[in-house]
Amino acid sequence: SDVCSSDLGMGLERSVDYLQKVVQLEMNKSSKEFALLKDLGELRNVVAHAQGSLLDREGNPKSKLIKIVERVNLVSGTETLAFENGFLASVLDAWVSYSALVAKSIIKNEETMTTPNIPSPMENF
Repeated sequence: SDVCSSDLGMGLERSVDYLQKVVQLEMNKSSKEFALLKDLGELRNVVAHAQGSLLDREGNPKSKLIKIVERVNLVSGTETLAFENGFLASVLDAWVSYSALVAKSIIKNEETMTTPNIPSPMENF
């Protein structure tokens, strides 16, 4: 079936949806690794779009963001995000862990694919 851009999410979710729906890879969206990457994406957005502020326009803490801060290692803050030493290394570790899951899916997918019988261009020689 055809997949339209409206069938895909936004950001990381969009890329993963594409690979899952079009390429038919198992993208492990229910994994703890993927959940961590989504949380890291939310933190990135806070830095990029709200200068690290965890407060809404009225000055109240955004509960969704506070919960993410509580879940993610080496991050703290109730009003403004603070990153501890080692945070960037932990982000890379998160990507490596999720990438390993995707790599396993690619290998599994390749093992189950059938190669069409395409004649070699050298057969006539």
